[in-house]
Amino acid sequence: MHIVNYKITTTTIDPDKEAKYKYELALLKQMLANKGFNTEHMTLSIIPIRLQYNDDFTKVLDIVAMDKIEYTIRNGQYVFEKQD
Repeated sequence: MHIVNYKITTTTIDPDKEAKYKYELALLKQMLANKGFNTEHMTLSIIPIRLQYNDDFTKVLDIVAMDKIEYTIRNGQYVFEKQD
C-alpha cells in the first residue's frame, strides 16, 4: 500500500517540517493498522508542491512538484510527539 501526502510550500521543506510530516504519516499508518489494514509493507511519501507568487501574493506564477520524500516506518520507529 502506498500513501502520498501532498504539502504546499513557498520554499523548500525545512528539517523541522519534514519531521512533523513524518509523525503525521506515522500516525496515519497507526490509525490504519488499528482499523485492520495490513501496514507491514506500507510506503509513506510526501510530495512537496512549491508555489511561486508575485510580489503582492495575488497571483501564482509557477507551480513545481519537488522530489518525493519517502519514508519506511516499521515497528513504531517514530515516537509521536505534539507538533505545532
